[in-house]
Amino acid sequence: SMTMETVPPCQTRIPTNVLLEDGLSEDEAVLTALSNNSAFQSTLALLGAAGGDAVQATLLANPQFLTYFPSGAKEGQYTLFAPIESYLLRPARVKVASREYRRVGEQLVQNGLNLSRDVRVAYADWALAKAQTDLAIEAQEIRDAISKLTDDRLKDGDISELETIAARVDALNAKATLGVQKTSINIAEARVATLIGLPQLQQPLVPVGLSQPAL
Repeated sequence: SMTMETVPPCQTRIPTNVLLEDGLSEDEAVLTALSNNSAFQSTLALLGAAGGDAVQATLLANPQFLTYFPSGAKEGQYTLFAPIESYLLRPARVKVASREYRRVGEQLVQNGLNLSRDVRVAYADWALAKAQTDLAIEAQEIRDAISKLTDDRLKDGDISELETIAARVDALNAKATLGVQKTSINIAEARVATLIGLPQLQQPLVPVGLSQPAL
């Protein structure tokens, strides 16, 4: 239960309690997405309008009191015009407006849940890509160290050149795998940035990792 603010068209907003400098958490990504998603923001605006209509439906029109001054032998006439139909139709108007208000409110909740789900799935893919990239970097360092060790042993005459081929192939494979993982993390980051409404952000986004689920 948090207070949402509307965002002007064609503008993005980073909530005040979201700090990108220390990394973007999963909850921060969801909050930023809710602040910038056009579908959610438009439904939020509709909720405000529907709420105003619901309040207006409960109000009654002011009665009009008209005075006719005496003319000739006729006495003064006083007439009270009251919107009788507003009294009769008021329950129906209130019922319809309240139903519309609830409908828009439920649509807002559903839009928020759908957006949160998409952001959390994209964030999980992003965090996984980051973790796999870290492992790929570590694997490449290990393979490079092994390749260097076999080259040194070759220079010392401990092994033949044929025995160094496997280490060199492993090092090249590790380098290629790292390149693929770096591309994957860039794609995952771009997807998250688009979902949360910050595709043109100058600074890179960094995931802080996934929290362990509590059973």
